[in-house]
Amino acid sequence: MHMRPSMRMLFPLGLALLLGVMAAIVFLLDDGASSREAQTQVATPSPDASETSTTTPSAPLTPSPTTTPVSPTQITPTKTPVPSPTPTNAPTTAVTPTVTQADAESVDGRPARCRSAAGRSAEMVANIEEVMTDYEGVWGLALIDLDCGSSVVVRPQHAQYPASAGKIVILTASLRAVQDGLLEFESIEEDVQTVLHYSLDKNTDEIASLITPEQVGVVMARAGVSQDSYLHWHWRDARFTPHDLALVWASILRGEQLDKYWTGYLLQLASEVVLPENVETFPADFGIEGYQYGQKAGYWTPENDSHHLVAAGYIRPEDGISTGFTFAFLIQTWEEDLFEPQRRAVFPLVRDFVVMEVERNR
Repeated sequence: MHMRPSMRMLFPLGLALLLGVMAAIVFLLDDGASSREAQTQVATPSPDASETSTTTPSAPLTPSPTTTPVSPTQITPTKTPVPSPTPTNAPTTAVTPTVTQADAESVDGRPARCRSAAGRSAEMVANIEEVMTDYEGVWGLALIDLDCGSSVVVRPQHAQYPASAGKIVILTASLRAVQDGLLEFESIEEDVQTVLHYSLDKNTDEIASLITPEQVGVVMARAGVSQDSYLHWHWRDARFTPHDLALVWASILRGEQLDKYWTGYLLQLASEVVLPENVETFPADFGIEGYQYGQKAGYWTPENDSHHLVAAGYIRPEDGISTGFTFAFLIQTWEEDLFEPQRRAVFPLVRDFVVMEVERNR
């Protein structure tokens, strides 16, 4: 086929135009892709140095709830159980500790003896269990070592009416009211002395009428007693475990309830207690010089019913080498003879253990 001369002239021009259009399209497509690539590579600007970094605050620390005592016989730096005690020969009342260099050194602010106290405590517990074997009644005992922050608790599930031993809560609440300027000391001074010396109910009622249930509740809360124990505004409506009653005394001895003056006043009066001989559980006299020892005893001995006998208080050396110990021994017994010697055999075991531990601090 032969083209006309005019068509042969137009063909190169059309081809050149087509090629130009295609080149333009390719250029535009490449330019668009470059623009998109440039956009994806732009980093988000970081804040200026002048801006303050905000950190989400962590949740505030809250105190752990008080731990309920556990196993029937335990020794607890913080409730660490010990094996069930096995009977051993009852020790004599002589105290002859062997003090080593390791015992004299301190660890984390606590006496080094605290590291080995559990074994010695277990021996004391075994001896207490032995002397109380076949006792005509139910009982429980707690001993708190304030230096080590540990407790020896025998039969912690036991709880009972504390009789007059619970009056220490009322007395402490009233002295707090005096300390805080809410109560005139002269209005309760004679009653406080009478209650701590002779434990008369009428004087306790007079003091209780001048304080509120809320003030009593503050004392219980500061002591950190568990839900197993309570003492309402009227002191006769009360129930304590041995450990919780010992905690009340521990809070007093540490100065957590009262200032230094009123703490000393209360402890001194407690050391002057007068006890009828037949209702003694722990005696009024410590029997070893160099120690301050006091208690608010309790005894409720109705006819034709079980007797409630309680010893609760503190022991500390007069030279201040130890912060001291607090104790509570609660008994409910059907034994008619209140002079029975079985419960009284516990005190020498507790006393000798405490003295031995204190001597290890020296």
